[in-house]
Amino acid sequence: MSMHDYKIFPWPQESRQLMEAFNRMVADRLEVRRAEFINADNVQHFTHGVAWQAHNSSEPDEVTELKTHSHEISIRFDDVKNGRLAIIQEQADALTDAMHEALVRSLFATVSAGADRVGNVVHNQGNVAASLIEMLEKIEFGVDREGNVTRPSIYVAPENLQALDPRLLTAQDPDIQERIEALTKKKTDDALSRERERREKFRGPRP
Repeated sequence: MSMHDYKIFPWPQESRQLMEAFNRMVADRLEVRRAEFINADNVQHFTHGVAWQAHNSSEPDEVTELKTHSHEISIRFDDVKNGRLAIIQEQADALTDAMHEALVRSLFATVSAGADRVGNVVHNQGNVAASLIEMLEKIEFGVDREGNVTRPSIYVAPENLQALDPRLLTAQDPDIQERIEALTKKKTDDALSRERERREKFRGPRP
């Protein structure tokens, strides 16, 4: 006789529904956490395959492959025996945290590798104000689907946050605020100009 001849859990339909609800809860929580870094409009879902190739990119021959993240949760038998239902929520929270942390690590590692590959890197030589200006000079602003310019986000480790204190930046460069505003305006105008040129390519012949 095999294990299939025994009913370990006598409610197969309820068991399946429980797992489906658990998976949906974790997925919904992950979507909310992911939106902190990635706009939901820029998220795509694959139903088959593990790789894709963007022919209209700067590197059309590059093939990008999906990366697998694995996580494990466990429930103690005593918690099941004692009917401690709170364990379901606790495990969902733990799994969400682990998956989100893996996503963030992978995201920043991918961005860092891409910047290193094209040389779009700023090395801080002790003057954070100068590095901040150099960083703004090297990047381009984007435009969303509504035609609004999207400005970059800056992520720093907690121990480095103090270095971005406006008072410290001004001490290093008294004109830092004016330079940032001027650069921001230029980058905004450039982004809108590129978007107008892009849209013109899809316009039909004018009468």
